[in-house]
Amino acid sequence: MFKCYIKRYIWLFVVLTLATFSLFFFLGGHYLRPNALAIWGDVGKTVAIVTFCAVLFEKWMWKLPISLKFLVRIPCLEGLWKGNIRYKMDGCDAVYEKPVSVEIRQSLFNIMIETKTDESSSRSICASFNIDDSSGLKLLVYSYLNIPKQEFRDSSHIHYGSTLFEVGKTEKTMEGYYWTDRKTRGDITIEKVKDQ
Repeated sequence: MFKCYIKRYIWLFVVLTLATFSLFFFLGGHYLRPNALAIWGDVGKTVAIVTFCAVLFEKWMWKLPISLKFLVRIPCLEGLWKGNIRYKMDGCDAVYEKPVSVEIRQSLFNIMIETKTDESSSRSICASFNIDDSSGLKLLVYSYLNIPKQEFRDSSHIHYGSTLFEVGKTEKTMEGYYWTDRKTRGDITIEKVKDQ
């Protein structure tokens, strides 16, 4: 997923690096009187400015609504989400439902999803987006480790699971399903209640 975007960012920062160095080189007049020490100083200033811009962009700027949409197609899902889980256990026909709270923290290249119910909490161990630009489909896919509260551990053991969410058009709702290694599965519907 991130491969195509990383190439775009690399090209963006290569162009920014060349433009910044050229600016220092020509405004400083170093092309008229080549001086290795002065040019080396331009390289240092260029590296500092481009590194600062790259960190700023990766952590915060990409989230701005005015960010370069041709460059950033990853949805900003950071915030608090609330909704419901409907689930079944293996060998059981009954369908259960419970409220769920999901907190998402995100930078451009990293995303962490923490889910809480009245019985347990889980934290993502790996996550990625699958984005189809032609159809507009945006999927968030992640695996997690679920740790039940001590009082529920006899009936609900620590386990791994995976979730696939389809991100809504407005990026304020998500619907999806999950499955676990203890053979539970279900549907999840959440909506964003608070931005971070």
